[in-house]
Amino acid sequence: MQMVDVVVVGGGMADLNNAIYVAKAENQAVVIEKQNRLGGSVKP
Repeated sequence: MQMVDVVVVGGGMADLNNAIYVAKAENQAVVIEKQNRLGGSVKP
């Protein structure tokens, strides 16, 4: 099992922003999303 510093639950825009913020602080983050795509309610 791999250890991470932060678990982000949800793959919406705010959640992805939080994961980027964590990564820029040189920590490891994992994003868990129940849907098959990221972005939440944002449509391409």
